Amino acid sequence: MNMPHLLKGISVEQFNTRFPVGALFRYYPVRGQSECCQVISRSEAWALGGGEVVVRVNDRSGGVSVEHLEPVEITWPRDKNIIGYYQGADGQQHPIVTFGASYRSECDE
Repeated sequence: MNMPHLLKGISVEQFNTRFPVGALFRYYPVRGQSECCQVISRSEAWALGGGEVVVRVNDRSGGVSVEHLEPVEITWPRDKNIIGYYQGADGQQHPIVTFGASYRSECDE
């Protein structure tokens, strides 16, 4: 299975600049398989001794390879999902959102 949207060859600096803590991804535990689950980053990325770039995500121990992640672009159907804003380390205002009980990912099916 070809997965062109996985983060292959991205550096620690590129990942941390592009994806703040709290970014949403599809995580493919076995590269090349279509089975995935939706995860949220819980740390900045770092490099292991061999150079592999990893990041902490919810519901997983340790770090997972960023090469197993596909970014998920979120589009909000209504502004009522935005409950406030916070200023990120990048100096930008970011929305604080709530999904509600009915939110599901296609990876959850």
